[in-house]
Amino acid sequence: MTERPYVRNEMSGNAKGPVVQSGSMRDVVINSSAAPMTETQRRWEERQRRILEEEEVQRDKDQRHTFQYVKFTRWRRRFCLVMGVFVAVFGVLGVVEVIAIAKVFVALAFLFSIVFAIGWLKATWILWRWDAGRTIKVPQSRLYW
Repeated sequence: MTERPYVRNEMSGNAKGPVVQSGSMRDVVINSSAAPMTETQRRWEERQRRILEEEEVQRDKDQRHTFQYVKFTRWRRRFCLVMGVFVAVFGVLGVVEVIAIAKVFVALAFLFSIVFAIGWLKATWILWRWDAGRTIKVPQSRLYW
């Protein structure tokens, strides 16, 4: 007499819904929903789908906003560098009296060169964090860009 082969069924993990374990089956139809979906369940699923779509739209909007901010910050960095150098040269020429301007304008030139240097440093810091893959804070209002 032949021995029956050893059969072992095992299920592990979390299962949501019906689970079937069998060795051999033929012509089996499994209906996954035992009861038809109620109106409340249908409305709930539609609501969840609508919420997920709205979240995806908001994520896309935030991503576009962030890319615009980074693009503007790159432009601002170039602008601050050029203007800072221009104003500093203008101030130096005023100090050595190559051009005849009042001392007030020389002081303003150095003040503006400091302002442009700070703007350049801030933009450089933001872009360095962005390029490194770190989180940057994007102001919601463009007035603060």
